[in-house]
Amino acid sequence: MLSPAELNLLSRLDLAYRRPVSGLYAGERRSPRAARSPEFADFRPYVAGDDFRQIDWRAYARLERLMMRL
Repeated sequence: MLSPAELNLLSRLDLAYRRPVSGLYAGERRSPRAARSPEFADFRPYVAGDDFRQIDWRAYARLERLMMRL
């Protein structure tokens, strides 16, 4: 839990947030960053040279082998 002094400090912070976008083009612009889909189709074994960001670390913990998300 936070102490009263910490709560007082937090109350003085001005937290910035983004307002939801509304209008004709809301959500229709492409992101400048490439990203992988949060849903995946299958796994395959890791091959040297594969992107480490695609490794499924939970599958590695279960199987003790590096597995890639497809």
